[in-house]
Amino acid sequence: MDEKYLTVQDADGKVRHFNVMKTPCGFARFLSLDVLKDPRNGYLMDDSCIFGAEVFVIKYSGKGECPSMLKDPVGGTFTWVIKNFSTLNEEVLHSEIFNVKEYKGHLSLYPEGNGKAKNKSLSLFLGLAETLHHPTKFYAEFELLTKNQCRGRHAKSNAEIWFCDSIKIWVFPDMVSLSDLNHDKLNGYILKDTLMVEVQITLMKHLKNI
Repeated sequence: MDEKYLTVQDADGKVRHFNVMKTPCGFARFLSLDVLKDPRNGYLMDDSCIFGAEVFVIKYSGKGECPSMLKDPVGGTFTWVIKNFSTLNEEVLHSEIFNVKEYKGHLSLYPEGNGKAKNKSLSLFLGLAETLHHPTKFYAEFELLTKNQCRGRHAKSNAEIWFCDSIKIWVFPDMVSLSDLNHDKLNGYILKDTLMVEVQITLMKHLKNI
């Protein structure tokens, strides 16, 4: 036994942070199985292999981040019913404010599209209805839907975003094409001149500095 070891560390020398949302750290490709099993290399002896880790802990400065995570939060689904859709004249509509935990959100709808989607698609926005003060951050995984009221085949878009003091809104400019939207008998998005859109927040992470 040569008492020689294969030593691996990050080539970039980065410091790794561990917290309640990130507990593991490692290498997906540590050592090939062919090299491991080759008896000439000495990694396997008597069907045993020895692994080790050397950890250098940086002294805690008394400051850090306090994360919290919540899956399928109460109040995470908000449905917006828009009546008399064919008579709307506004460029943009805003929903009532809804609450998810301690945060307040809202939906914004552009019936004729926004930006590059103007006159092409329905545009739907998810936004915070409050200001987050630095360094507070709020992460959300969510799904926006334009609901099919006949067949249940909804138009869906998924996203994830960190909301902060400089990012308060997320945009889906091409939610549903206007041609698909207006073929109500075939697609069922508009029923009795009513459109229904919905947000489903499936995961929240709240990050505050301490």
